[in-house]
Amino acid sequence: MNYCPFTRDAKGHLKCPDCHWIYKGKATAPRRNCPKSPDITEAAQRLGITIDDINHWSHALAKWKRAGYPVRTQAEVERIERECCRPCDQYVPDTGAWVGTLVKWITGTATYGRCKVCRCGVSTSRVAVANKLAMATEGCPEGKFEATA
Repeated sequence: MNYCPFTRDAKGHLKCPDCHWIYKGKATAPRRNCPKSPDITEAAQRLGITIDDINHWSHALAKWKRAGYPVRTQAEVERIERECCRPCDQYVPDTGAWVGTLVKWITGTATYGRCKVCRCGVSTSRVAVANKLAMATEGCPEGKFEATA
């Protein structure tokens, strides 16, 4: 596990020269796993996802946490998946990647896919940590559905 090797930029913010993540706090640098770390890159490749996927997902989780973990109803999750995601040309059904199989097993859902635009996993599951549609803080980057929290 490799941590970001922070240095101060011209504005006094701490910045990782490898992944370019900026910490704007005034305290000492946080211990943060650098996504450019070979350990993380190798793990992501085994899961069939990219470092950008992990970064996007972690930002979505942080926003969801700050809002107090709001979730959509099961009916709303199913409606969005059926009416907005599946018909979209940016939707990619699960191709048998390890991460899709794991998500289907954990959430108990038969469907799992990914959005090519935002790279998020989408399904009919209400397990929000594995499904963008269940997080009420998330919307579609193409404008097909809005965040409700």
